[in-house]
Amino acid sequence: MSVLGLLRFPQRAAQTIWRGRAAYRAQRELADRTATGEVPAAATGFAPCALNPAVPVADHQVRLLVVDATELRIPGRTVTVVALTAISRALAGYLTERGLPPECLGTALPMALPDRGAARNNYRGLSIDLHIDEPDLRLRAALIADDLATRRDRALNPLLAAQDRVGAVVPAVLAVRDVERADLHSVPDALDGNTVVSSVYRGPADLAFAGAPVLFTGGFPALGTVMHLTHGVHGIGEKLTLSVHSDPEVLPDPDRYLELLAESLGAVVAAHG
Repeated sequence: MSVLGLLRFPQRAAQTIWRGRAAYRAQRELADRTATGEVPAAATGFAPCALNPAVPVADHQVRLLVVDATELRIPGRTVTVVALTAISRALAGYLTERGLPPECLGTALPMALPDRGAARNNYRGLSIDLHIDEPDLRLRAALIADDLATRRDRALNPLLAAQDRVGAVVPAVLAVRDVERADLHSVPDALDGNTVVSSVYRGPADLAFAGAPVLFTGGFPALGTVMHLTHGVHGIGEKLTLSVHSDPEVLPDPDRYLELLAESLGAVVAAHG
């Protein structure tokens, strides 16, 4: 493999330079279109809070909340928006109970891209404001939905794909060098989100495991130096599972947080009644 990589290096290097120039032109065009309002502006990020201490993850703990998806269906709102609104309320409430009330909260939300290409896991991260300063949960859900639509519009702009085309041809030795030089042990001043919420519908309930039907499914986005609390929103059939993956240093009472999450789901649905 090393010999093959060496033989491919000149071609990959030339492709990287060529596509890099195209990406630069696309970046300038995107900036111009953003300035004229044709394309939504990029998210500005969120300040780190108590959920984002610059320390290694101490340990891992998980909790699952399984609910009937039909109970969360609100006209004009996706299950993802309902879940994000509930998480915003539960998270702000939990931190406030601990004496750490946040001024604002945001989440990083992976969004699958329509063109998979050769990628096995092709997505772009969206930075979503959870609007915890809006007390009316109906209005908060509307703000989150609008923010989600705006972030999606920018993420799907074809001009952003030019940068992806560069990454696809960077010689392996240069990619490895960049990974080794990356700072993975500090928290930046602005984050895509204070937590992560990964929302995936896994299809009809027609799966079996060890001869038994699969009744629910969960997922646990990884923890790291920046993210010490992540969420999964996974549906299969008519069951929806909210998964909580956390570091006990930032979420010392996960059962209490799960209680707040369950209460918040009910409160969001009731607000739309």
